[in-house]
Amino acid sequence: MAKLNSFLLATAALASLCVPAMAQDAAPAPLDCTSFMVGEWVGQGEFSGFGQSVELDNRYTFNDDGTFETVNRYKSGDDDWTEQVATGTWTTELEVYDPEVDGPLPEDIDPSAIEACSVTMETVQEGEGFSVSGSSTSSYVKVDEDTFSTMDFEMHRQ
Repeated sequence: MAKLNSFLLATAALASLCVPAMAQDAAPAPLDCTSFMVGEWVGQGEFSGFGQSVELDNRYTFNDDGTFETVNRYKSGDDDWTEQVATGTWTTELEVYDPEVDGPLPEDIDPSAIEACSVTMETVQEGEGFSVSGSSTSSYVKVDEDTFSTMDFEMHRQ
């Protein structure tokens, strides 16, 4: 009986140490933007902004060696498709929601639930009769493992 009581006390003591650790929800790891962004992405549809509606057909490839290619095709109304190709290098970092910069959110959205990546692309753009180099930074909001949104336009992993 003494051995059983000692065993029960030892088991209870051990359980009291383990149960709180198991009961606590571990905080999810922050989004690894590089791992998330690597791959091929396609976005097709209409975008309304800047006073016009434009049909888009975009293809982005972010490689794990830090290179990328974007192909942005767009047309407005009955116009022909225009295509811009950009290649270069890219980097990314986790973007944290800042209400003073990003503006207020609807009350039902928890700002800590927003996962976004700030992607900087050093580019060379080529189009019909031109070639330009530059740098741009865009915010890509993770919708799910295979979708991100930028300016309310979704891109899907291929």
